[in-house]
Amino acid sequence: MVVVTKKSGRPRRTVNYQRLNACCSQKFQFAKREVDFVGFSLGWEQYKPSSDKLVAIKQFPMPSQPSITDIRSWHELVNQLAPFMATAPEPFRELLKKPAGKRIYWDLQLQRNLKLAKDTICRLVGD
Repeated sequence: MVVVTKKSGRPRRTVNYQRLNACCSQKFQFAKREVDFVGFSLGWEQYKPSSDKLVAIKQFPMPSQPSITDIRSWHELVNQLAPFMATAPEPFRELLKKPAGKRIYWDLQLQRNLKLAKDTICRLVGD
């Protein structure tokens, strides 16, 4: 906010957009047809996940013996894209339940399913 004096001598509050844009160009984006906000690209005609979010899904590091926290982290990341997908990856939903022991059962088949899910999600949502 900037206070300027009108011709009548009375003060008037106004916003100096040039100064605001110069000091805060990372946060404020004026007169753009598409902006990135909270992991989504928001445009006039559509909104979609940002490329950063798709890269995060594609490169999500799953350890060879994941914990329940790792599975939940993956599921929550994918769940953010729920408006763009019909269903969440089903093979992993069962793993969200608390395991009987300390470890979660994880094998090569689940590892392949994870890679396939990453590729499929990025392909479907990225279109």
